[in-house]
Amino acid sequence: MNVANIFFIIKGLFRNTVFAENLERSIDFLKERHVTPYNFLKNGSGQPTVFTRIPFITVYLDDPDGHTFELIARQNTSPRPELGAISKIDCLKTD
Repeated sequence: MNVANIFFIIKGLFRNTVFAENLERSIDFLKERHVTPYNFLKNGSGQPTVFTRIPFITVYLDDPDGHTFELIARQNTSPRPELGAISKIDCLKTD
């Protein structure tokens, strides 16, 4: 798998945002390389966070130099701003 085909990187002021074509595949790719992403909720579940207002699904990771990267992908669901930021599992329960 070629990383260039998975990630499109935009360097931001506070973090680097990575738009992933397929977030699940991107997470698997990172875990195979012993990189453990975490979610916005920082609850230790490892489940991506869904920002239901937009809706986007996202995870974060830190590189060895201490930079934070956000992997983000568009979610194929209708916006539900009343739900806020929830785990992917909780989002699936609301469908």
